[in-house]
Amino acid sequence: ADHDPSRVADRVRVLAETVLSEAGRCVDDVCGVGVATPGLIDAATGVVNVAANLSGWRDVPIRDLVAGALGVDRGSVVLENDTNAALLAEVWIGAAIGRQNVVLMTLGTGIGGAIMCDGRLLRGSKGQAGEIGH
Repeated sequence: ADHDPSRVADRVRVLAETVLSEAGRCVDDVCGVGVATPGLIDAATGVVNVAANLSGWRDVPIRDLVAGALGVDRGSVVLENDTNAALLAEVWIGAAIGRQNVVLMTLGTGIGGAIMCDGRLLRGSKGQAGEIGH
């Protein structure tokens, strides 16, 4: 598979435009964009530090690449680890609605983990809390 970050951002644009068009909307109607990626990330800077399953993904400024591809302000794009995003989805609209303490583990091309304690997503000092490895 082609994991080139710029081409991935361009594919995101094409897919977003397709879905928005089908809904009778355009990118100007979007107030925020969420990007969920595997690997170790810096959510504050929007950078994927390393993603073992994505060839060549080291220090990738994915927030800026997606913002540029979509033509939106970089401040409207938020980066999150994919397993953390899955946990948040379960808390907001899934099996963990109403729960304050949740642990989620993913098994796929790798093994991921995410932890919510007292209603707060735990990130850890380096953004790696819950990362249990491959």
